[in-house]
Amino acid sequence: MEHKKVVAIETMIGQMLKLVNKNNTHHLEQVSRKLKRVLTSHHYILLEIYMNLVTLYGNTNKKHERIVELCDILIPVLQKLEGSSKAVAFMLIARIGSQVSTCRAGNEELLKSGWIEESLTKFDDAYTLIKSDVQAPDSLIEVKISLTNLKEEKDSNDKDYMKLDKKDEHHDKDNAYYPPSEENIEKLV
Repeated sequence: MEHKKVVAIETMIGQMLKLVNKNNTHHLEQVSRKLKRVLTSHHYILLEIYMNLVTLYGNTNKKHERIVELCDILIPVLQKLEGSSKAVAFMLIARIGSQVSTCRAGNEELLKSGWIEESLTKFDDAYTLIKSDVQAPDSLIEVKISLTNLKEEKDSNDKDYMKLDKKDEHHDKDNAYYPPSEENIEKLV
């Protein structure tokens, strides 16, 4: 595409964005869908819309899966452009906070996926960058505590499963079926 056409499209999009209510997630989602037809997925205008959406969804504590999806688009681009910056740290915290909320809402698959260990490391790196920042989210410490609690729960569950597996090995010796004891079932539930 020639330069004049690109400038004309960007100007038109800029004018259109002035008319959009930037505090309305529905409007921003519609605009981003329309702009994806014209712009590349990593165009700065789309990235700005995505960052606004992450902030708005985070403030309302809604659409955690969408926040993770948007952060997965934003974080690699921001890391390439800025390295380890506050913007990257804020997106990492938003992503991790949304994963914690999704997991707390009962997503067992997420708990089993192994994201907790990686998220703890990423959280600590991001936390050091923004812990003293005035714009740091109020829920920063809460996310850290929840993430740590999830890790402890997962480790505890893993130990319980290992204990059950060892007991089951003894039962397998004579190829008989022994149902798990009520005590072990209660530990898992």
